[in-house]
Amino acid sequence: MRHRESFDLGVGLSRGGRWVRALAVAVAACCVASDVPGGEEGTDTPARARASAALTGCSFSTYAGCWDFDDPSGTLSVRVYQCHWRGPAQAPQASCPVEADYALVGGGAEIFGEEQPGAMLTASYPGSELIYWYAASKDHYYVYPHYLRAYAIGLKLAGVAGSTLRSSMYVATSTSGPASQPEAVVQVPPGFLMIGGGARTSFTAGQLLYMSKPYSNNPGETRWQAKSKDHIVVDHGYITAYAIAIPVQPPGYSRRLAVGLYNWYTPSPSGYSYVAGYASSPWITTSVGGFAGWYSAGRLLSDLFPLPFGPGGGVLARSKDHQVAEANTTFGYNVVVTSVP
Repeated sequence: MRHRESFDLGVGLSRGGRWVRALAVAVAACCVASDVPGGEEGTDTPARARASAALTGCSFSTYAGCWDFDDPSGTLSVRVYQCHWRGPAQAPQASCPVEADYALVGGGAEIFGEEQPGAMLTASYPGSELIYWYAASKDHYYVYPHYLRAYAIGLKLAGVAGSTLRSSMYVATSTSGPASQPEAVVQVPPGFLMIGGGARTSFTAGQLLYMSKPYSNNPGETRWQAKSKDHIVVDHGYITAYAIAIPVQPPGYSRRLAVGLYNWYTPSPSGYSYVAGYASSPWITTSVGGFAGWYSAGRLLSDLFPLPFGPGGGVLARSKDHQVAEANTTFGYNVVVTSVP
């Protein structure tokens, strides 16, 4: 990993959440923990700006931080972008772009805080132009204004312009019919690899994400699965699944791409629970997925974003029950890429 900018875990350090203790050593080694939502929408505190003086390739006006990973060949680079907070609002929306010489392959969404009643994710998905990643969240049943931010993950290949790479890729989508618990699955065609995916809900009262992930645990999976549910209040809404397709050998690239998949899980008691995991060399994270398991009332996704630690990056997925207690399991997924001759 080539570290370009301090990854902001200031919010996590102020939460007192269990995941912070698990990551404390790694955070202390690389991070400035001072970025918290300021008085203006989408801005950092002055202390955060002063603490991060050396930023290479990423503008403070757009990004709170960014960091790079390279595969062993030196011909494939992945850059992860962390954008500024948006809000506070009951249903904030956020976006995060990649730079012009990169193609969007993944992203994520993070909600500020772990307080009750809390808020949940309603969307984390790619734009069709393969530049912007979009995120959305909402409170539910109880008013809870909150902050949200989006992440973006970009891919760069040696000898290939960003516009050329993006034009060789596309975003496949599939939208469900109306249901209280809608589900959508989308697949990329033969000759393409699924390098990332996401999900977006459409609703009246509220459809809340509890799944956005590769359809199976198979390393070569070509389908992305998305599920959401209403909660407490009946709402027959829709969900759209997104899959980012990339050629096995993009035009102008001297090598071929290979994709893989990591997955982790942890038991989740009532309340907030998280799972975090990291890719191993030569693999580099290009997209993250999560699943909040449930049987009765429901657990829901409250965070799903990439982590900068380890040789190939990682994922943090957090879930919660909401007003009705339920214990189950939280899953996290990393779609990963490397190059081969």
